[in-house]
Amino acid sequence: MAASVIPVISAVGHERDFTICDFAADLRAPTPSAAAELVISHHEELFNRMRRAEQGLRQSVSLVSARCRSRVEQALASLNRHAPGRTLQLRAQRIDELEMRLLHAVRTAAADRRAKLERLSASLLARDPAKLLERGYALVFDPATGLPVTTSHVPPETRLDLRFADGRLPVRTLKE
Repeated sequence: MAASVIPVISAVGHERDFTICDFAADLRAPTPSAAAELVISHHEELFNRMRRAEQGLRQSVSLVSARCRSRVEQALASLNRHAPGRTLQLRAQRIDELEMRLLHAVRTAAADRRAKLERLSASLLARDPAKLLERGYALVFDPATGLPVTTSHVPPETRLDLRFADGRLPVRTLKE
C-alpha cells in the first residue's frame, strides 16, 4: 500500500482503532463515512478547480487564436498590397485611365481645330472676290498688266477692265 501510485485513504474502523494500514496510507479517516466525505469534498474541489482551469485554458486558447488570426490577416493584407500581380493590375488600370483621358483630349482638340478651320474657311469664303462679284460688285483691272487698280493710280483717259460675276466690260476714264 505504501508503494501504490494510487492515493490510499485508510478508514477501517472506529476512531479509537488503528491498523498498520492507517500508517501506510496516504490519508487516514476515522470512519468509512468520513473517508467518503473527504473524497467527495476533495472531488468537488478538484472538479471546481478543473472547471476554472478549463475556462482559463479556453480563454487563453481563444486569445492566442484571435492574435494568430489577426497576424495572418495582417500578413495577407500586406501580401495583397505588395503583390506583384496587384501592383501590375493597379498600373494597368492607371494606364487605361490615362489612355481614356488622352483619347478624350485628342478628340476635344480635334473638334476645336475642326471648328476653328470651319470658321476660317467661312471667313475666307466671305472674302472671296468671286462671292463679292455675285453680290453685284465689280473689280477693276489694268488691261495691260492684268493687275487690280485703285482710283489713286488711274489718270484720265485710261483704259480699264471691269470684271463682274457674269463677265467683263472694257471702259475708259473721263477727262476732268
